[in-house]
This record gives sequence, structure tokens and C-alpha cells, in this order.
Amino acid sequence: MPAGTYEHLGAGGVVRLLERFRCAAGGSGWRYVSELSTPDGRDVGSVDLTLGVGGLQLRVSVRSGGWSVRGGVSGRELLWVRRPGDTNAAEAREEREQAQGFTGVSPAFLVATAALVPRTGEPLRVRLVELSDVLGARRLDQQWRLTGTDSHRADLGVVEVSAYERIDLETAERETVHIAGDVVLAAASIGLAELDSPPGRALHDLR
Repeated sequence: MPAGTYEHLGAGGVVRLLERFRCAAGGSGWRYVSELSTPDGRDVGSVDLTLGVGGLQLRVSVRSGGWSVRGGVSGRELLWVRRPGDTNAAEAREEREQAQGFTGVSPAFLVATAALVPRTGEPLRVRLVELSDVLGARRLDQQWRLTGTDSHRADLGVVEVSAYERIDLETAERETVHIAGDVVLAAASIGLAELDSPPGRALHDLR
């Protein structure tokens, strides 16, 4: 069961949030849970994500910025409910969008999208709903492509690292995301501060 800590980086590489996570194969696929805090230890949110076969985001629960979102993919639609963190269900707001999943908030969503990408190197165009720090939602289109896979020797043993090119199709901004198994090693504004156990291979079984 991989477990560790991600750093969410701001301007100049300053650490603005820490995300303590654990993930593993579960009854319906792969599950990731985490708690987010400021560097001084103040709780600011949490993420609970379950993927099914084919990388389908079955259940997603996110808490951040005084808001919460619960949702998942149903058929061709992404459904979710957004509500203030301290209110009742009567004030909840239901949303839907033709999209393949969520992104933003956590490196977990990078892993989830990578699970959709063909291993052949062919590009994949994917429509996602991005969640902001206060769980506001906006639709975006990206292109992902596996550009290479290499083996590296690390303290926890030999790991297979895959590099993905991610392009924002509206701005043409591109970046490279490095993922080992079900753990993000490096991405824009994300760093892996510590890893307590080797990355898992659960995502390979979902493809």
C-alpha cells in the first residue's frame, strides 16, 4: 500500500500545502485517500477517489476551501453535488457535464487521467472538470500522450517511471508528468516529499 506526502508548490517553489496520502487496490478497483494541511499543520481538506476498470472515476469526494464535492462518472456524464461544508443537503447544488472525470486539487487526478492513456503512445484527447481550491468547477480539454517509460533504481527498489505529455488544448500550455505505478513523482506545482513504500501496480490491472 503506497503512502507518502506530496507538496503543493506556489510561486518560487514555496510549499503552500502538504498532502498526506495512501492508495491501494480495493474491492472495485483502486482507491486513494488523503488529508491536506498547511505547512504548520492546519487541516484544509481531504480527497477520496475510487477508480474502476478502465480508469473510470466511480466515486469522488473532495473537501477544500470550506466546500465539499461528491460525484462520479455515470455513462457519458460526470455528475456531482457541491455544497458548503457546514450546511445541510437542502442547500446542495447538483451539476453535470459530459466529461471523463475530475482534475485539479490533488495529484490523485493526474494518476486517474493517466490510467486512461493508451500505452501505445497514441495521444488521447480528454474532457475534464477542473476543481479549484474552493471547488469551483470549469470544463477543460486536454491531450495526454505517453512519451516514454524507463526503469530507475531508488531506495525502495527498482521502479518503472512513465512520462506523460499533458497539453491544455485551449492555451497550448504543455507539461510533463512523471508517474511510477500509482504515485506521481513530479508535475507542475507538485513534488513528492516522501514515499514510505514502493508504488503499486494496481492501475496496470485496470487497463
